Amino acid sequence: MKNDAKIIQLLWERSDRALEAIDQAYGKRCLQLANSILHNEQDAEECVNDAYLHLWRTIPPTTPQSIEAYLFKTVRNLSLNRIEKNTAQKRGGTAPDIPLHELEETLADLTLPEDSVALRRAINTFLATLDKRDVILFVRRYWYSDSISDLARTTGMKENTVYQRLHTLRKKLHRHLLKGGISI
Repeated sequence: MKNDAKIIQLLWERSDRALEAIDQAYGKRCLQLANSILHNEQDAEECVNDAYLHLWRTIPPTTPQSIEAYLFKTVRNLSLNRIEKNTAQKRGGTAPDIPLHELEETLADLTLPEDSVALRRAINTFLATLDKRDVILFVRRYWYSDSISDLARTTGMKENTVYQRLHTLRKKLHRHLLKGGISI
């Protein structure tokens, strides 16, 4: 947090050192995030650079509570937008394996709230009911788009066990959302 305060101060001062500090503090993980979504190093680097530019342009006037969260969300959104652009029908592209389709299948028969904040709250409440390992699996798969093999390596589990655990977590999420008033 102390580092975030320094970075925000540098951004407010419009100091060139702000971008260096951001890159030093978060650059490697931003690149990993973008690369896990895009599977293309050049596109990942461009998305990270675009995220830095976004921070430069938006701070000031905004001041996020967490530079890290703000930056990672920006990198993730830019990466997903890049995939959409790269895979547009007119370009004849094919989409890489993004695990969000797994969640779409889980949520397909539910009437989701118009308000994304309500869904976010429901998912956060769900995550609070899980043990640490399951939270890591869920977030790393569905937010950071980690592959099953990466998750297996990170957790020391077998790939099949990771796949089965994620399947169970999706079923639990579905039941949790039904109990929370999100209906079929």
